[in-house]
Amino acid sequence: MIKRANLQEVQLFDFFQVITNIDNHLKKADLETLKLKVVYDSDFVPAYASLDTAIEPVQNKAVTRKVWDTDKDRDQVLTGLRRHLKAQSSHPDPEVTEAGSALLEILNKYGKNIQRKALREETGIITNILQEYAKPENAPLVTLTNTNAWTDSLGSFNSELEAIFNDRTRAEALTEVGRAKAARHTMQRAFSKLVKTINSLAFIGGEAPYQALMDNINQEVKQAMTTVLLRKAAKEPKKTSK
Repeated sequence: MIKRANLQEVQLFDFFQVITNIDNHLKKADLETLKLKVVYDSDFVPAYASLDTAIEPVQNKAVTRKVWDTDKDRDQVLTGLRRHLKAQSSHPDPEVTEAGSALLEILNKYGKNIQRKALREETGIITNILQEYAKPENAPLVTLTNTNAWTDSLGSFNSELEAIFNDRTRAEALTEVGRAKAARHTMQRAFSKLVKTINSLAFIGGEAPYQALMDNINQEVKQAMTTVLLRKAAKEPKKTSK
């Protein structure tokens, strides 16, 4: 059984490398006999080709890479803000709990997958959220829940991307990053579908014919997630010994 298909936490270039490695394993397998050729040809191959094309400008153009990195940082802060407000919604102080719940409700009003929106749409949504948080009735709630650092950081990244929208010389970079984000999401869906198909066929017909392929995919995914954990650990502040 393939244990994990969700690679959303994996950085773009690591994600591309993992998918490339998995594609190499798939090419070595007898997909016809394994009844995987249809899902591979119809979903995986075109998604991989689109990702391969879309990732090139992000790799090779400094401006496009800057936009990608800024958008990635913004998405991480947005995810962190949601987690922070969820935690504050369970705070021991009932006033903080009420404030956290109110702010989380505002955030959820715009959907739970804001990061998957087109860049311009995501920027507009975040602008609206921050404007709501700045209203006289909500600003004290932001302070009470210690959310200012999150909103300040989110606003900074959002303003940086908003400025690029108004700079025609850098407008192409936004389009290229938008393509890369869309291609990544499509590739993730295709990979998840492939994993679901393999696991279903292995469950119905027995794991033996699929074991080597499943082991290889599990190993690739495990290495990718280990890299994610190592990067997270590297970013955490080091504790000073007393």
